Amino acid sequence: VARRGRIVHQHACGVLDLDEDAPAGLDTLFRMWSNTKPIAGVATLILHERGALTPDDPIAKYLPERAGETPTDRAEHHTSAWYTSRWKSSW
Repeated sequence: VARRGRIVHQHACGVLDLDEDAPAGLDTLFRMWSNTKPIAGVATLILHERGALTPDDPIAKYLPERAGETPTDRAEHHTSAWYTSRWKSSW
């Protein structure tokens, strides 16, 4: 836990290997996989609330090197906060 830029509490729990029962430490690295999507979504919503980002902004405004790489160029498709598919349904 950090407060005002300083770590005020840290604790490790869990195991590295279920068979060996080796404990995890503060420096243990874990694969996060899709756990970062909610963090990115919340960060995006905070920026939206502050007026720094809108879902209709062109993605090139923030990532000019990625312009034209996706089916749409709007920021909403690069976050997990807003999702509306632009793909036509084949059903």
